[in-house]
Amino acid sequence: MLQVSKTAITKTKEIAENLVKWCNANEEHKCYEQLYSQDIISIEMEGSENQVARGMQEVAKKGEWWEANLEVHATKTSAPTVADNWFSVRHEMDITHKQSSPSVQF
Repeated sequence: MLQVSKTAITKTKEIAENLVKWCNANEEHKCYEQLYSQDIISIEMEGSENQVARGMQEVAKKGEWWEANLEVHATKTSAPTVADNWFSVRHEMDITHKQSSPSVQF
C-alpha cells in the first residue's frame, strides 16, 4: 500500500482550506492564480454545456459563459474532507439562468 507522508497530507489540507476560504469569500480567482495547474481539466456532469474544458484558456472561456448565462444569488463551500493526498468539498449554489428559468438551488 502506498504511504503518503505527513508533509503531503499537511500540504493537501492547506490547499483545501485555501480553496474553501477563497470560494466562501467570493475570491475564486485566487484558486485559478495560486492552486490550479495550467493543464487543468474541468469536468461537468454528462450532457451539460461545456462538459469538458482542458487547460486554463478553455476553463476561462467556460467562466465567461457562466457569467454571461447565469446569475449567482448565493454560494457556499463546505469544510474539506482530507484523506491522504486528496480532498473533497461540497459546493452549494442558488442560481438563475438569465434566459429562462427561475432560481435553482443545487
